[in-house]
Amino acid sequence: MVFQMTIYHVWRERNERRHQMKGKTADQLHKVIDKTMRNRIACLKYTGSTEMMDYCRDGLNFQADRSSYTC
Repeated sequence: MVFQMTIYHVWRERNERRHQMKGKTADQLHKVIDKTMRNRIACLKYTGSTEMMDYCRDGLNFQADRSSYTC
């Protein structure tokens, strides 16, 4: 799913740069992909195992080492 999301956003960025002459920096693109993936995972409905829900919740709350990074 991450691979597909990355390809989709890179393709959109390519089209935006080509047709509208504006684009995002690599850091901005990374944040958009990250936020989209977090939203997608948060919207999934899990049935059965609460361990899986806890694991996903912990993963979504993970903060990277970069100080400029925010969820």
